[in-house]
Amino acid sequence: MRPTERRAGINTKSKSLKSYDNQFNPALLLRSTLLNPAHDGKICNIPLYAISRLPRTIQLCQEIF
Repeated sequence: MRPTERRAGINTKSKSLKSYDNQFNPALLLRSTLLNPAHDGKICNIPLYAISRLPRTIQLCQEIF
């Protein structure tokens, strides 16, 4: 199981996700927002509408990294 940050708006700046990254240094971070799919470093942005396909989306994000 992976921690996933969900954001209701389009502002994706988050102290909690950065704090989690600094403390546990996971290989992949997931964030669900209203924005389009994207990846930035080890953060994988998943649109809220795609949450129902989360297992497949995680697989795709892992292939990118």
